[in-house]
Amino acid sequence: MHHTFNLCRLIGTGLVALLVVLLVGTASAQTAAAPDLKTEFDRIFAQIVTLSDADLEVPQAMYDRYFELQRNLYPIPDERHSGGQLDQGMDGCPGTVIPQPPPGQLMDFYDDGQINFKLDDCTYPRCRRGTDVHYQLVINHPEWLLISTCGSVYDTYLCVFRDSCCADTAARVLVNNNAPQICGPNALQAAISACFLLSGTYYITLDALNSGTTGDYHFLVQSMPDSVCEVPIPCTQGYEQHIEAQHPNDGVCESGTLVECGDGYCGAIDRLGDRDVYYFTLSSCAVVTLSAFADDTPARSGYHRGLDPALRLFAGPACDHPIYTNDNVLNNYTDILGNDARIVTTGRLRAGTYWLEITGNTTIGKYEFLITCTSCGEE
Repeated sequence: MHHTFNLCRLIGTGLVALLVVLLVGTASAQTAAAPDLKTEFDRIFAQIVTLSDADLEVPQAMYDRYFELQRNLYPIPDERHSGGQLDQGMDGCPGTVIPQPPPGQLMDFYDDGQINFKLDDCTYPRCRRGTDVHYQLVINHPEWLLISTCGSVYDTYLCVFRDSCCADTAARVLVNNNAPQICGPNALQAAISACFLLSGTYYITLDALNSGTTGDYHFLVQSMPDSVCEVPIPCTQGYEQHIEAQHPNDGVCESGTLVECGDGYCGAIDRLGDRDVYYFTLSSCAVVTLSAFADDTPARSGYHRGLDPALRLFAGPACDHPIYTNDNVLNNYTDILGNDARIVTTGRLRAGTYWLEITGNTTIGKYEFLITCTSCGEE
């Protein structure tokens, strides 16, 4: 009996040890799996962005895997609301009316639905190529609003038009493709946080990036009481108003606005893919500073108007590759901030003609442009 007891104890101890090994191994495998899923999620997100930036269709299998990983890595509570606000988005203009509450009351509109049987009424280039739903937002007093599709299970896209429903790109005042800063890391869901300063009717198109897309959407319009609408800042005194080139589809070195050192201009990137081009001629060597003040620099007319500018400088006449680029200044200066852009030609520019391109990445909005020059002999 003594030996039997020891044997049983030995077997029991072995089973416990085996169970501990299995549990520890399982936990370790789960811990190791999370970074692997995150790596795969980041990779698929980058692939989707690359395809969409190139205006190419994203395979549905890639989307399916993306949303499966998103649910596992960043689970969110079911955001569907009770109260009957379902499938309200109209399948065509002018869209479901969203009235603005009186001053002092907060906006809280939501709609949950599907786009499976909708049509593509507001197609590219006015918005995107997917099926869409439409809303009318009636603004009677200035208010900062959040328009969100966070929690939707397809690649959403938002376009906001003023005074006409998807009539043309000139009426489009706001767009967004992806809003990770609002919807979470690597989110493909769109959201817009903006000041609706001018009274009137705004037409919102909730679109899908790809044609043939199906899925559920969460649509929300909410007041942002902690954000205050600001009175528009006028163009800096002494700056000229930029006039859109007659041939905006020409190459960078084929059309533009002639400027001289010390000139300032107020302009706007008013549609996705838009670009403004300025060119200047140097008669002698100079260090040139080219600044685009936009959404992040206070006291400029582009402040909080939505534009994230990008600059590229080319040397004529070839203009085949940029010689300088800048997408944001970060904290390198005190007079221009954040995601606004500046090029300083530290390598000095020889006499000749140069061309500057201003674009908005995936944003639109106002900017102020300034060119200053210092002679190489004055350094």
